[in-house]
Amino acid sequence: MNIYLITIIIAYILVVAFGYWLDFLNLSHLKKFGSVIPPEFEGQIDGSLLSKTRDYNVEHTKFGFVSSGFDKIVTLLFIFVLLNIYNSWIESLDFPF
Repeated sequence: MNIYLITIIIAYILVVAFGYWLDFLNLSHLKKFGSVIPPEFEGQIDGSLLSKTRDYNVEHTKFGFVSSGFDKIVTLLFIFVLLNIYNSWIESLDFPF
């Protein structure tokens, strides 16, 4: 493999891993403190609504992990496997580009 390709793959994996780590960090903080109403907002925010909002955000983030992982796999599959097959097919058509 080309050194530039390896560098790009490693950089891509690091960026994706960092994004997942941030989502996981946010999710763990949300689970821990998501239902706590700050003293400044007591009486202005409904506790049950805050709990529902927290539950929605937790489920939305969990689904985001799955959907984002699937998107990343499809993207990598296209770039490293299907793009070369597609390029070979286009070249075989002998169109004057």
